[in-house]
Amino acid sequence: LSSLSRIKILLSKVIYPDSNSVINNKKNYTIIVNKLTIGDMQILVLHLRKLIFGDSSQSIVECPICNMHMDLNVSTFELLDKFLLFDKAKYEQEVKIDNYVLKIRPLIINDIETCTNYNANQSSTLSPSASLESTQENNKNNYIEQLIRQCIIQSNPDLPSNSLDNEFLEKINKEI
Repeated sequence: LSSLSRIKILLSKVIYPDSNSVINNKKNYTIIVNKLTIGDMQILVLHLRKLIFGDSSQSIVECPICNMHMDLNVSTFELLDKFLLFDKAKYEQEVKIDNYVLKIRPLIINDIETCTNYNANQSSTLSPSASLESTQENNKNNYIEQLIRQCIIQSNPDLPSNSLDNEFLEKINKEI
């Protein structure tokens, strides 16, 4: 299982201890967990980590360059404090980029899964003559554009249906 899948299962068990029950033919956790923003998910996981293991996380890591062992101490409280001070994750904001006025929202868990599935489908339809590098770059660009388009609630005027240029995508990405 991917780390995202494991986190979703953990959060679903915390939110709904009996996640086998059904509401409207959907498992309960999909109703809330898939709608969490990525930031909200990270904050919940940090709070769970702090409640279960305490504030301090200690480990010894090895530098990949010099092979020196280093002590690493991370405070969950300090990480949470930085998350809570970060005000950019407004749930909806209006931004002007080039000639467009966009209403955007932050990424949610469901966006990541949708785009992962989108990329899997796209890569299976590419020509066998395409090089691996160009295929990977194409998938990366498609993935980024798909994620960004999912976060755009409204655009005035409407965005073109064909691919957006990288400079425009970068400008939107800075706002999300």
